[in-house]
Amino acid sequence: MEEFLIIGSIRLPIKWIFIGGALVVAYLAMNIRLSRLNLDKKPLLDTIFNALLYGFIVWKLSYVLFNPVHAFAYPLGILYFDGGQKGMLLGILMGFIYIYFQSTKQSVGIVTYVNLTFSGWLAGSATYFIYLFHTNYIYYSGQIFLAGWLIVVMLKNKEIDLGKGLSNSLLIYSLGQIFLGYLTHIKPVILGFTNLQIGFILLALLILIVQKRKRGEKNR
Repeated sequence: MEEFLIIGSIRLPIKWIFIGGALVVAYLAMNIRLSRLNLDKKPLLDTIFNALLYGFIVWKLSYVLFNPVHAFAYPLGILYFDGGQKGMLLGILMGFIYIYFQSTKQSVGIVTYVNLTFSGWLAGSATYFIYLFHTNYIYYSGQIFLAGWLIVVMLKNKEIDLGKGLSNSLLIYSLGQIFLGYLTHIKPVILGFTNLQIGFILLALLILIVQKRKRGEKNR
């Protein structure tokens, strides 16, 4: 049963309070990261939050795409339902496409946006996982510790370098997610791995390939 914070006649879902808190913490983390990198804050933060907004809209409206019969029969259902995991993937894709075009337009390297987005994700997710902590103590303890440790490391790092600090943090995070995936109750789909674990395995392999290529270029 969903819990509410009751203020007079207003009922606020505790879940949405934590989501709002997570967004604020993510914003602060990205702000601190930008301050350490001496970059113009406004256009970069605007781009990231616009991408988040567009991704959210796509995720919600994807309910119509994946459930057209129910959506047209009960239009108000769009307010209460979403496109699930498939819709979330579409929303994430939309967000990345928007960031890519904006980075090209602003002449800002995509790595800068990856760095900021990852910093915000670590801080925001650690905050939201506090709300979910009671549902799986061991799993979310691991998530909060991993995110908290990496965000401290990233905020101390003053470089935006895909070949070093950022890629190492992404690699550690990916490996951590693969391990923590065994602490969930999600059913495996291939070779004992869940869909999420498979995604992080592919990401880890991609990072290792990029790192190897970078080392090869330096040795020439």
